[in-house]
Amino acid sequence: MGHDKESSTPRDFEAALKRSEHLLSLVLNTLPVAVQVMDRNGNIILSNPACRKIWGKVVKRGRRRYDSVQAYWVDTDELVQPEEWASTRARLSGEITLGQLIDIRAFDGRVRTILNSSVPIIDEGDIIGAVVVNEDVTDRRLLERRATQAQRLEAVGLLAGGVAHDFNNLLTVISGCAELLDLEVRGDSRNLVKEIRAAAESAGALTKQLLTFSRQSILQPKILEVNTLLSVSEKMLRRFVEDNIQISLALEPDAGHVKVDPSEFDQMLLNLVMNARDAMPSGGEITISTSRYPEGRV
Repeated sequence: MGHDKESSTPRDFEAALKRSEHLLSLVLNTLPVAVQVMDRNGNIILSNPACRKIWGKVVKRGRRRYDSVQAYWVDTDELVQPEEWASTRARLSGEITLGQLIDIRAFDGRVRTILNSSVPIIDEGDIIGAVVVNEDVTDRRLLERRATQAQRLEAVGLLAGGVAHDFNNLLTVISGCAELLDLEVRGDSRNLVKEIRAAAESAGALTKQLLTFSRQSILQPKILEVNTLLSVSEKMLRRFVEDNIQISLALEPDAGHVKVDPSEFDQMLLNLVMNARDAMPSGGEITISTSRYPEGRV
C-alpha cells in the first residue's frame, strides 16, 4: 500500500514568500516609529510611512541618509557629522545604539527631537547593513521643558517671597522713622520726608507684587474703578515689551468698577500682555480696551 506525502512546489514557496512579504509590509506600515533599512554602503533600501511624519517626506531609496539631512546633538547643539550617525557606526563597526537623543531639521523645515536607535544587520557573520528606528519625542520634550521651567519658577517664587518678607521688615523701619521725622521737622524738610514716605510706599507695593508672584500674599480685593487701574498699570506694562511694540488704551468713559486685588489684577494684565508680545516677534500694537455690557448680559 502506498500513501501521499506532503510536498512543496515552487508555487507553494512563492505563495509563502508573498505572505511573508505582505506581513512584513503590514507591520512596517502599522508601526508608529520610523524604520529605515540601509545597505552596507549607507543607501536606504527600505522605509516605512512613519518616516514621512518625522522627516517631512519619504526618504528616497538609494539616498545616503546623512547626505541630505541635518541633525544636532541636544546637549551641545553641534552638527552631527556623517561618521557620528548611529547608522554609520552600526553598518561599519557593528555598534548598537539605543535611544540617542538628537534634534533634526526635517525636509519641511520643522525642528524635531527624536530618539535615534540603530543596530547592524548581520548575515553569516558579515555586516550587510543596518536598521534605523526613529521615535518622535518632540512633544514629550516640550512637556519636560515646561515642567522644568515650572519647577524653576517655583524656586524663584520661594526665593522672591523670602526676599520680599525681609525687605518688608526694612521698609517698616524706614516708614516708621519717616513718620517720626515728619512730626519733628518743619519747612522744606517736610517735603523731603514726604518723598521718603512715598518711596517707601512704592517699595511696599513692589514687595507685595513679589509676594503675589510667590503666592505668599493674602488677597485683599477692593472695589476699584477699572479705567483707573488700567491707567496706573500702563507704565508698568511698557517695561515688559520691546520698543517695536506699542501699548495703547481705549477706555470707555465710566466703564464701571470691579472688585479685585490690585496686585492680582496687575499680574493678570501682565500675563495677557506677555502672551500678546510673544505672538508678535516683528512688532505691532497691543490695545487694551474697556466697555460696558448691556445690563443683564455677562
